[in-house]
Order: sequence, then structure tokens, then C-alpha cells
Amino acid sequence: DYAVVNSDMIENYPFTITVWVRTVLPDTANRRIVELATREGQSSAYSIFISYGDPCLGAVSPTTPWISKSSLVNINNGQWHHLAAVFSGATDKQLYVDGVLRATMTEDIPFSTEVNSITVGRDGDSNPNPDRYFQGDLDDVRLYGRILSAAEIRALATPPTPIPTATRTPTPTRTSTATRSPSPGGTYTSTWVPTSTLTATPS
Repeated sequence: DYAVVNSDMIENYPFTITVWVRTVLPDTANRRIVELATREGQSSAYSIFISYGDPCLGAVSPTTPWISKSSLVNINNGQWHHLAAVFSGATDKQLYVDGVLRATMTEDIPFSTEVNSITVGRDGDSNPNPDRYFQGDLDDVRLYGRILSAAEIRALATPPTPIPTATRTPTPTRTSTATRSPSPGGTYTSTWVPTSTLTATPS
């Protein structure tokens, strides 16, 4: 599956894309995750993609060639990973993997006014390459019209902590046992028998 929406919300730098990803792809796969692009020939694109198991940052404009940077972090393991691409400006772009800065792009790639779509799950061309459809799970795709700080990205990449839920079993009861000797003045003993516990389990 994939999704395509109009990109009117982003008209220039800066902007930030974040997404949760889970996949097990062939080692040689090159698949798009999220891409801002022109749908007519893809002469302009600003992309998060996965190549050889590593999340990558890519960009191209009508006046510059396609340039990409790899995170060199393999996430092709069936586990959830958080990706964030910060497009701060023409010469300032960063890629974070699980809240950690892993790649930086300093080449001069201006923002193109030809960009007209945001595509999730494949490349942004109206005639997409069938080999670039993403395979796996994507969740919580976000697009911000500003720069997210490193602290904000770390917070987004941190899964929420489960809130413990208290579970109480029936109230403890006291039982008594009496032991008397045959003669008057026998002894009486009382024994405390705990029969319940209070446990906390993540919800």
C-alpha cells in the first residue's frame, strides 16, 4: 500500500519528516519510505529511503544531481525503528535513526518549486519504479514545517513508558488456631496467614 497527498503545506525549507519503520527486506533492496517530489518525472525529490538495509537521505533538484547519504545503520531486522529527516536548508540536512544523528548532507541542493506531492510507501513519480515500493510496516508518519531539535527527535524516538496498573486480590485474612494442654491454663497461639498480594503490571 502507499499514499499520495498534495504538498501545499511545504513550500520551502525548513521542514522535517519523521516515521516509524519495521521491515525485513532483501539485502539489496532500494525502497522509498517518504518522499516529497514532483510527480512529473521526479526531477525534484526530497526523500527518506532504505538501501541495503540502511536508512538513507536523498535529494535532487532541477539544477543539481541526485545526492544521497547513508546512515550506515542496518535496521532490516523486523524491529520498530524511528527515522527523522531534517531538511534545514539547501546545504544543511540531517538523518536521525532511533534518535541519534547518523548522516549529514552539506551539498547545495535548493528547494524546488516543482514539488507537488508527498508520497508514503513508494517513490513520488506518477510512473513509479515497481522495485521501489516499500515492504514492511510504517506508522506515525509526520511532516513538520520547521526544524525539529535533536531533543524533540529523541523524545519522538522514545517509546512511551507503560503505566502500571494495580491489581489487588482479596483482602488478607487472619486465621487463629488454639492449642490447649489437658490441664487448665493451656496456651493459645494465633497465626497470621497472608493470602493475597498487590502486584503492578504494565497496561
